[in-house]
Amino acid sequence: MKLHNCVYATVAALSTFLMFTSVAKAETTDNVTSLNDSDNIAINYNSDDNNSETTTKTSTVSVNVLSGDLSLDAVPSFSFEKIEAGSSVNLKDNSSDGDVVVDGNSSGILQVTDSRKNSPGFILSARLNSFSNNNSNDNFTMTLNSQELYDDSGDNISTSSDDLTTEKAKLDAGSNQNTEVMNLNSGSYRSGTITTSFTSPDSASLYTPSNASDLNSSSRHSSTIVWTLTPKPSTTE
Repeated sequence: MKLHNCVYATVAALSTFLMFTSVAKAETTDNVTSLNDSDNIAINYNSDDNNSETTTKTSTVSVNVLSGDLSLDAVPSFSFEKIEAGSSVNLKDNSSDGDVVVDGNSSGILQVTDSRKNSPGFILSARLNSFSNNNSNDNFTMTLNSQELYDDSGDNISTSSDDLTTEKAKLDAGSNQNTEVMNLNSGSYRSGTITTSFTSPDSASLYTPSNASDLNSSSRHSSTIVWTLTPKPSTTE
C-alpha cells in the first residue's frame, strides 16, 4: 500500500510537470513560428518577478565655492596674568571676560578670507578702547608681536620666498587711531583663507600704568578691541 501511494505520488507529480510543460510548449509554438523568422521574435517578460523591479536612492553632494568675498572671520580674545601696576606682562591665554559680550574666540585665531579675483589687497587694523573698572583708564598699552600668516594647509601665504607676517602693532588704550595688524598688497599673497594666531606668551603683551592700582586695589580691568577690515582700492592700468 505504501509503495502504491509512493508510485502514485510520483506519477502525479510527473504528470503535472508534463502537463505544464506541454502547455508552455503549445503557447510558444502558437506565438513563434521559427527562430529564424526575424519578423516574429518572442521575448517573455514576467512583470511579477520581484528581482526585476527598479530601485532608486539619492545622496547629497555639496561644496562651498568662494567668489569675490573679503571677510573678517575670526578675532581673538586676550587674557593676561596678574601684574603689578607700572609693569608689563605677557599673554596668559585667550579666555574672555564673562562680563563683556564680544566676538573674540578662545583659540587665539585671527582670520581673514579673501577670494576676490585679482585682489588689490587689504588692511586689517585694530583699536584698543579704554580699560575700565567703574572708572576709565587710557594709560594701558597692548603690543601685538609679528606672527606668521598661513593658509588652510599651514603654509605661508606668500607668493615669494619671503614669508609674510602680521605687523607689530602697539595699541594705546582710549586712542581713536586704528593701528595696522595686516597690510597685504596685490599679488604678494595667495587668495583664500589667511590665518594667524596669538597663543604663545610672547605673541602679545600688556603694559599696566602705575596709576592702575589707584582706581581700585587688586581689581580686574577689562577693555575691548575693535577690528576693522578695509579693502584697498582697485587699480587699473
